[in-house]
Amino acid sequence: MSLRHTLGRAVGGTVAVALIGLAVPGQATAAPASSYDARTVPAASSEKAGAAEAAAKPMRNITLRGKERSGNRFAISGKVGPRYVKRFVIIERKFGDGRWTRYNKVRTNNDSRYRSKVAPRRDRGVVRYRAKTQKTGTYATSYSNRIYRIETF
Repeated sequence: MSLRHTLGRAVGGTVAVALIGLAVPGQATAAPASSYDARTVPAASSEKAGAAEAAAKPMRNITLRGKERSGNRFAISGKVGPRYVKRFVIIERKFGDGRWTRYNKVRTNNDSRYRSKVAPRRDRGVVRYRAKTQKTGTYATSYSNRIYRIETF
């Protein structure tokens, strides 16, 4: 999950705690609603959009594993869920404190799995990799559950 998503959830949680403290004591509760899903992202809404159109879209669950194959060669792999057969997964990378850029675009296999070779930096420093799927009519843009980090000395 990206830093932006993590910070957004932290800020949202802080606001929720503050609002619970201001709520009428008879109606305040700490338990989430029965339809609560931690992986939902609010959809963009406008004045013209109805309440049904502004409903939140769920995010896909993307796993990411990295390993050093041999010497100075690395690879990442993972699985996308729910079912995501023969569809594209975008591999993004970030040098140091820079911004995320597209590194590779790979297709999933019949088991919704993907894999890609990744490279370390040629100079000293850190490079990070993550996987991403584009938004669809049903799902929001989704990012991998972790980031693979390669540090060059």
